[in-house]
Amino acid sequence: MGKNFHKTTPKVVAEKINPLYCWYGDIYYLDRKKYLIFCNAKTRVIFMIGPYQVDNKIHFMNIFHDQLKKHLSKFFADTENYFEKVEDIGYLEKPDKGATAFLNRVKEDLNYSKAYRKSEGNQMKLPEDFEIMFERYPTSIKGKFFFPEDRFIEVWGNLK
Repeated sequence: MGKNFHKTTPKVVAEKINPLYCWYGDIYYLDRKKYLIFCNAKTRVIFMIGPYQVDNKIHFMNIFHDQLKKHLSKFFADTENYFEKVEDIGYLEKPDKGATAFLNRVKEDLNYSKAYRKSEGNQMKLPEDFEIMFERYPTSIKGKFFFPEDRFIEVWGNLK
């Protein structure tokens, strides 16, 4: 994210923000390249940025905003309104247990896919393979299964 990220980006308290606007991230490495995976804890919608290299001319939050907007627009018709209602911009200092567990599971699935493809003589390609693997990725929270994109739209509808 860059050395200046923490200096130029304020901390935000997750408890004061609607969970639909809280995104948690982790790093995944493939062939010494860094990929950033983000997850919304409330809906489990995920997306990837990468390969990622720090660009001192472009602040990470601008890259994040653009990539999130691009991802959401694939399944969510009200993207512009979503960004107009953003309550606060900054980084979340405290991790979310559910989001962290989900991101770890995604990374395990990526590792499994990478090993399987290697055994078949193929190479995993990111972010293309990520998009294919997680395009319609069912998950659950407390035993209730759902598709993250559907849940995102449902939670958004409940806000109105």
